[in-house]
Amino acid sequence: MKKAIKLLAFILLTVGISHISPNLHEKFLLKYLDHYSVELLNMTGNFRGSGLLFTDHGKTYIASAAHVCGRIDDEVEIVSDNLNFSKNAKVLKIDAATDTCIMESPIEISFIGPKLGSRSDRIDNIYYVGYPMIRKPFFAKGYMSSEIIIKTLMDLRPGEGKECLIGNYIEEYSFFGNSIGCEFDITLNYASIPGFSGASGSGVTNAFGNIVGIVSHGNSQFNDILMLAKVEELNKLMVEIIKEESDEN
Repeated sequence: MKKAIKLLAFILLTVGISHISPNLHEKFLLKYLDHYSVELLNMTGNFRGSGLLFTDHGKTYIASAAHVCGRIDDEVEIVSDNLNFSKNAKVLKIDAATDTCIMESPIEISFIGPKLGSRSDRIDNIYYVGYPMIRKPFFAKGYMSSEIIIKTLMDLRPGEGKECLIGNYIEEYSFFGNSIGCEFDITLNYASIPGFSGASGSGVTNAFGNIVGIVSHGNSQFNDILMLAKVEELNKLMVEIIKEESDEN
């Protein structure tokens, strides 16, 4: 009963603030997203990108981008100054073809924390907080637009061979070095929202704090355009996780 009352109060507060004062609502949402955003580091302490804590079926997880998480069962260091922790977490599900990833969370958060939205097509107002290379939170607001299909490359680790489960193995050489891996098409959403180096993996939400996408790719020529991994794909990964956890129990 207490949880239901708290949830109702949170919803009324969010809706009320958004109608009474849009500026106050954005400040409230900034604090909310900043509170649940985390930095992802590799095992040597180097910055990899961002992620966003969310709750599902009474448990806490982290949503991020596949190219930030690494590989299945990888250990990634999760850092949060707001929640005052720095712990390792395991990658639970990852899909390079959609650039989505879900990790276990080293801590549990309140049930009023972010949730996965149901769909990502055309939303008037979207928001995100990420940690760029300067390691300070960056808050941005924009709009969801149409889908786009781009080609991307998933790097192969040494010794993994030349076989790809998706796409085609390619070897490209340029003045800046060589790229070796699997090239494939990926469907993302365009978003007119400012980007910055290191934003990858940041959770993008609607005005109610529900995740509607994950920062995937930027555009080197237009800093006000980002491409987002679709929340529908995160939901598919979540279904697999819940099923596996249910089978274990």
